Amino acid sequence: MIKYNSLILGCARFSGLYGVNSKRHVSLKNIKNICKIHKLKKIDTAINYRNANQKLREINIKNFKVSSKIPGYDLSKKTLEKKIFNDLSKHLSELRIKRLDTLYLHNPDQILEQNGKKLILILKKLKNKKIFKKIGLSVYSPKQLKKLLRVFTPDVIQLPVNVFDRRFLKKDILQKINNNKIEIHIRSIFLQGILLKKFSKLPKYFYKWKKHFQNWNDWVNNKQLTKVEGCLSVLNLINFRKHLIVGVETSDQMKEILNSFKVNFTPPVNLSSRNEYLINPSKWKIKR
Repeated sequence: MIKYNSLILGCARFSGLYGVNSKRHVSLKNIKNICKIHKLKKIDTAINYRNANQKLREINIKNFKVSSKIPGYDLSKKTLEKKIFNDLSKHLSELRIKRLDTLYLHNPDQILEQNGKKLILILKKLKNKKIFKKIGLSVYSPKQLKKLLRVFTPDVIQLPVNVFDRRFLKKDILQKINNNKIEIHIRSIFLQGILLKKFSKLPKYFYKWKKHFQNWNDWVNNKQLTKVEGCLSVLNLINFRKHLIVGVETSDQMKEILNSFKVNFTPPVNLSSRNEYLINPSKWKIKR
């Protein structure tokens, strides 16, 4: 049985076509049905997810714990605090909620800039005003995380983990996060859908990793797992408290995920890769 603390609905998909599997926009009806699922109590969005936020506005989400991200700012501006405050106030008004659970920086490297301490102080001040409960950093590599933790200890770290990408699963990294009492929020568990898709249906860009995908398919078949179960099995490698962010298009997809946590297996090491052109979607060269 896979242990996790909460399942969080990621809303990037609601803002438009997202990932290699998406071929249609998610309707308001589907989003409403997803949000009606009893075990779902948390939502992850961003100020820049405008289409998603417009749809969330049409749903009563006041009983959800909502996390969001602010975009990058010009830290040299004297009006920075006022700008962030106004953006957050407008965002909360649009979503029809009183405050956020966690506020993330879309560009966390800004705290490493010359005026990074100024940004940190502003975030702490706004946190004290109870505009949000926790400060989070959304990171992309262990190297980046190491640099960020030298200057700031957040309440939450959001990071990518999946059967291909296990860079953050080193014992020392997880131990450091846990020792600092930082919440771990896992994203990209399906690697933008490519782990769920038939290899023949993937863009040609991925054909150079045919053997890697074949090993993945062979393992789930040998263990008689669905691909969703196989993807979730990587969570068995994390012994600390963790929360999982997932993006779906229908309530049936969310229900399948909720029914797939009974797996006791862990994925084999040979499925892991450090090739960023495979595990980092920002480096994919795919025509959308």
